[in-house]
Amino acid sequence: MIRYDDIKIIRTDIEKGSFNHKKNKYVDYKKPIVKTKTLELNDSCYDLGELYSMLKHHAEQNTYCDELKVEFTFRLEF
Repeated sequence: MIRYDDIKIIRTDIEKGSFNHKKNKYVDYKKPIVKTKTLELNDSCYDLGELYSMLKHHAEQNTYCDELKVEFTFRLEF
């Protein structure tokens, strides 16, 4: 059995500019604004199906984000 430990899902949003209503045009920033948010910290799960359902849930909930990063460690148990 494979055990997945220290599951961490991080959402990254990159904002490159915004619409200026006074000038009525889109203005780019000099440096993009990068926002990160930790969506889930889970101790462990014991099934690949459970890990898949967790990833699918966050992928469907965060369709407009730029990037989802997943970190975990796995161990083989007998």
